[in-house]
Amino acid sequence: MGNMHRRVARWTTVALAAMIGFVVPGVGPTPARADVAPGFHPSGPARLLDTRTLAAGPLLPGETRSVAVRSVAGLPTTAVAVVLNVTVTEPTESGFVTVWPTGQPQPATSNLNMVARQTVANLVVVGLGADGNVSFHNDRGRTQLIVDITGWLDDGFTPLAPERRVDTRTALGGGRLGPGGVLDVQVGGVGSIPTTAKVVALNVTATDPSATSYLTVWPTGQPRPVASNLNVVAGQTVPNAVLVALGDNGRVSVYNDAGSTDVIVDVMGWFSASVTGMSPARLLDTRDGSCGSVIPPGAVRTVAVAGHGGVPATGVGAVALNVTATEATGSTYLTVWPRGTTRPATSNLNLSAGMTAPNLVVVGLGEGGQVDVYNDSATVHLVVDVTAWFPGSTPSGAIVPCPPSQPVDVKTYLLRDGRLAIAHREIAGPAVLRGALTALFEGATETEGSAGLGSAVPSGTRLLGVSLADGLATVDLSGDFATGGGSLSMMARVAQVVFTATQFPNVDRVAFRMNGAPIEFLGGEGLVLTEPQARWMVDRSISGSVLVDSPPPGATVRSPFTVTGEGDVYEAEFPIEVWAGGRQIALVAPVRAGAWGVWAPFTATIAVDAPPGPIQLVAYDEGGCGTDPECPPVIKTIVPLTLAG
Repeated sequence: MGNMHRRVARWTTVALAAMIGFVVPGVGPTPARADVAPGFHPSGPARLLDTRTLAAGPLLPGETRSVAVRSVAGLPTTAVAVVLNVTVTEPTESGFVTVWPTGQPQPATSNLNMVARQTVANLVVVGLGADGNVSFHNDRGRTQLIVDITGWLDDGFTPLAPERRVDTRTALGGGRLGPGGVLDVQVGGVGSIPTTAKVVALNVTATDPSATSYLTVWPTGQPRPVASNLNVVAGQTVPNAVLVALGDNGRVSVYNDAGSTDVIVDVMGWFSASVTGMSPARLLDTRDGSCGSVIPPGAVRTVAVAGHGGVPATGVGAVALNVTATEATGSTYLTVWPRGTTRPATSNLNLSAGMTAPNLVVVGLGEGGQVDVYNDSATVHLVVDVTAWFPGSTPSGAIVPCPPSQPVDVKTYLLRDGRLAIAHREIAGPAVLRGALTALFEGATETEGSAGLGSAVPSGTRLLGVSLADGLATVDLSGDFATGGGSLSMMARVAQVVFTATQFPNVDRVAFRMNGAPIEFLGGEGLVLTEPQARWMVDRSISGSVLVDSPPPGATVRSPFTVTGEGDVYEAEFPIEVWAGGRQIALVAPVRAGAWGVWAPFTATIAVDAPPGPIQLVAYDEGGCGTDPECPPVIKTIVPLTLAG
């Protein structure tokens, strides 16, 4: 979204949903549920507007169009606001779209920000104008607009013209939020929000971030949840809808994970007792084997909501979910709807290969208090967090069991000649992080020991607990972990734990505890562990720069053979050599891996023209030095192998 226009707030709770992907073309409303108590009433999804099918065509630069939402959707006169999924597609320029009640002044805010040729969908909670209409303004360029209604709100919700609480660009409410920074925002008892408000609808925007990061919003005074409300890359502007309960003294907290970013918070409305807000609770995360694994194309994953994550088992008609898709292998879209009803021909979020896209979804519960999630075209991981629930009748029905977790191949990082070396283990899900660490503490197998692999982790070390929040794995170890060995041994065992835990995409650093208490200094020589440890903090004398995964030490290979592993090397490339009888018999260069500070996988195929017998695989990072005698010594990874005839 680049360094986009500074009009980045808007008239509702919107959520980052989609980028560069599909837009579902058809219309397919599902039966509306009428058994929800005053507050939110699920309806549809049903399509209200699709400019691709109209003679008037796309919205032109600066054009505003109004949609007769009340009459088209058949809403009662008691409806005061609607929940819309608004999608822009085929924009010709970077710009934004603003949504607001017809008849009111157009706010100086935005609901969706997009770049040329991008598809972006966002949830919008917007009040109805006096005539029941809603207006849509396109800032610049031409863009197609699709509007689907997913529900409506009655007198349990009070919509507001946007009230800005935070804009760090002007120092309103605080300054630019740095890495790991938290901003407490006063919402209740300020402006139009009474002290009796329980839950608020916010529009939270990150703009001009300096690095890839995410923001988390939660009630002040409660533990920060394992959830993100919006994800950004450097230079991007991303708004997102947030339904959040008010915490201590009517405040909410905003956390920024990495880099620095400006933050904008607008209040869009408030709920009385018609909704129960909660600190976001995780219902599903396929990355750690929770309820199956990665979702294949065309598959449906059922998510149990009622009775889970703090949601009551009965008396719940609808919920607010933060749905995140990540690690997609290609362009795809996701659709969320009540279990047991017809899947609608709409999408809740769109994404392309490698993206992470979250979106707020307000959806009625279906059979057994469950919702279904459909993935269209590529494999993708799914994360679902619940943030609020609305009262109503919870439909009965059979509970769909999670797919059985398949055995998972994980890496344990052992030692060979004092340096990290990879060994594989097969463990059962869903707790793959716990399983990998437990396998590490079991040490090397007899076969691995005969090949020179071992561990600096003392025998008898037990994993007492492990938790994961926002990329931080906190491991609680028994006191055995601190016994025996000097400073090098302490550094090595810490490195083994850090590398084993951070192999998983949702872990980037590790905090250490022992018997429930934080570890500040480890061992008699006092290895400092006062801050979480990451891979880049491990000494190169222990990690090296190239780790060979396959073939393992002592393996027998036939020419040609494939070498895999991971590297963190100068200018992201390095050589691999094969030696026999004191001479080099093969060379592959350059091999591509991660640049300094980033570990990334590599693959190389090597053909060897030599008689059968012992050979050595040698991989190393020259560090841009070559043979310069002023450079530090090169650390080489040497793997003994046997070449078969």
